[in-house]
Amino acid sequence: MTTRSTVVQCHPVPDSFNAALGAALIEGLTATEPEAPAVHRIAMGDVVPDELAGHLYLVFPTWWGGLPSPLLGLIQERLGPWVDEGRRGPSPWAGVTRLHCLTTYGSPKANNRLQGEPGRRLVERTVASLCAPGVEVAWRAIYGLDGVGDDHLGRQLDALRRDPLAVIG
Repeated sequence: MTTRSTVVQCHPVPDSFNAALGAALIEGLTATEPEAPAVHRIAMGDVVPDELAGHLYLVFPTWWGGLPSPLLGLIQERLGPWVDEGRRGPSPWAGVTRLHCLTTYGSPKANNRLQGEPGRRLVERTVASLCAPGVEVAWRAIYGLDGVGDDHLGRQLDALRRDPLAVIG
């Protein structure tokens, strides 16, 4: 049995570096998995299915230390009843076995550590707890994007095209 991947990309600018990260990830997944990933660009108005299972990749910029509003809205809409209302039973993401976040930060890693990385904490503590037991969680980030050269960014894109699980940074 194969597990189809789902990529949720969240950046409102189609020619942004974050969109390029999503495209490189999709290219890598398409080359290495038996089935092409489902792709949803939520900042462009795509609708994500209510229930998700398998491998979920979230590709987004970290803004003001947190998730961009379309992604936060998706998480609140789908998982909020299990967090805020104490809903019982499995969440609609209970079938997600791999939860990988691919994000960018404009500021250096030290700044984000001082802020407490609230977006990362939300994903690793709350979202992961509503996925499959033993879900594989990975946070892959490029920090200090505003001061990184094009050659470095190009290497990150190439790494994702070759290996969608590549460590970036």
